[in-house]
Amino acid sequence: WVRLFHREIDSSMSLRALVQDAVMAGYGALGDIPESVTYSTKAQTVFNPTTGQVTRPASNYSVSLVLAKYGKHEIDGEMIKPEDMKGLLPAKDIGFVPQIGDTITRGSAVWSVKDIGIDPAQSLYIFQLRKP
Repeated sequence: WVRLFHREIDSSMSLRALVQDAVMAGYGALGDIPESVTYSTKAQTVFNPTTGQVTRPASNYSVSLVLAKYGKHEIDGEMIKPEDMKGLLPAKDIGFVPQIGDTITRGSAVWSVKDIGIDPAQSLYIFQLRKP
């Protein structure tokens, strides 16, 4: 079994792909901890020469997000405020590239994406979320 596993890694999967798959499996094992939220990302500004209007069309995605509070040691009062939240989202197969300024709607609450981090294997996004 070990040889077969190593052969599979060597021939068909990069280490990044293995880590991404492991994060997806771990995320799936969280059961009902991830919450279903709406992630809204806005496209680049579009100018309509006929009407003279400038718009930023939004796209909405339903995603499962793990929400967590920041630890006291992480809160500095300026960059990270006590009411900020972390959002964790597997990066594999989400269908969009998160941007600062996007929004996450959780029930009736809307949170703005203030910062985005991603681990070195590009397997997990970590969002800093703040209510506007």
